[in-house]
Amino acid sequence: MRGLIVTKEQEVRLVDDIPMPKIGEYEALVKMSCCMICNGTDREIIQGKLAEAREYPLVLGHEGAGYVIRTGGRVRNFRPGDLVVRPCLKDAGKYRSAWGGFAEYGIVLDYEALREDGKRQPDDLCGLTQQVVPPGIRPEQASLMITLKETLSAVRRIGLTAKERVLIVGDGPVGLCMLYNCLLSGIRSVSVLGNRTQNLRRARQIGAADCYDNRDE
Repeated sequence: MRGLIVTKEQEVRLVDDIPMPKIGEYEALVKMSCCMICNGTDREIIQGKLAEAREYPLVLGHEGAGYVIRTGGRVRNFRPGDLVVRPCLKDAGKYRSAWGGFAEYGIVLDYEALREDGKRQPDDLCGLTQQVVPPGIRPEQASLMITLKETLSAVRRIGLTAKERVLIVGDGPVGLCMLYNCLLSGIRSVSVLGNRTQNLRRARQIGAADCYDNRDE
């Protein structure tokens, strides 16, 4: 199958010889519909700077979404037709997996069924982040919701409270999602510093207290 890989020479290219994934009894096969580029993690992988991804060539992509097309015999929480987020690839043949969302097919693990049956949980906890997306959401929206989810996790880990005054540096997707989640968490004084006129305008629409263009002295 086809997929987007990066070589140890930091070359990103499309190949067509990635082995088709084989599912186990607690896994489901997913036809990928969309995968987003993560400007942080994917860039580090390409540059050889991510500790978890040292063996090349690697199949890129960890912010993907797709539809379940087949399930293993003990899968109970995924069904054909479900839209799911974060399908992954396993290492296969000459290719290692940097989660592998930029391939034609991926795998999700029924982590809950595994736990309920008392089976040993894998060392790779990727299955904990894989879940069914509610009806009415498109694959592109589902992939972008991963950023929304990750930034909410960051707001909670930082321990921000409603009394904080927050300045978000950056007005890209991560910055706007961070703004949205701060507001949902009850923080009212949130400002954004960026350099995209349209995105700063959108930040105001979302509810930023102030927006600053870093090109404006």
